[in-house]
Amino acid sequence: GYALPARGRRGEAVIRDCLRFRCRATASVIAECARVCRGAGKEFGVNLYDPCWHTPELHFGYDLASLAPHLDYNLIENHAMGRTGVDNAHLAGFVADSGKPTFVVSYRKGIGLDAHWSQRDVDALVTEAASVGYNPCIKASEFVRGRTWHALDIGTLSAPAITRKQSGL
Repeated sequence: GYALPARGRRGEAVIRDCLRFRCRATASVIAECARVCRGAGKEFGVNLYDPCWHTPELHFGYDLASLAPHLDYNLIENHAMGRTGVDNAHLAGFVADSGKPTFVVSYRKGIGLDAHWSQRDVDALVTEAASVGYNPCIKASEFVRGRTWHALDIGTLSAPAITRKQSGL
């Protein structure tokens, strides 16, 4: 560690030390949270955002290898929903290698910025999830129309259809 304040300290070594400290501190907090949850008979996981698109050590302050033993499942949020479908294919290796259930929430623009999903959006998400091997999630309360937040109107949707051509099933 460094004595504080750390004014005048510069260079790559200081940056590496800071990132390592941040990752160790995060892992320590996550380990304690997992201990408490499991002690209460619950499973535990945290939002990893997208560890395959981002460098989590730099962007989010965690090292996946240090967190993995404390997670019972993986939760990923990303911006993989495009105009004509979803593309989480980059997660295939992660999903297969983790050996844990993986849940993915994909946005176009982000929380409170996406319009209500169409049936085509839901079908594309479920189709791709079946192909890649993750559990698709839709947060049903984060849509906007105009400047008003609203919930997903489930009455406008039917059961998802998996398109075999698209998923390779």
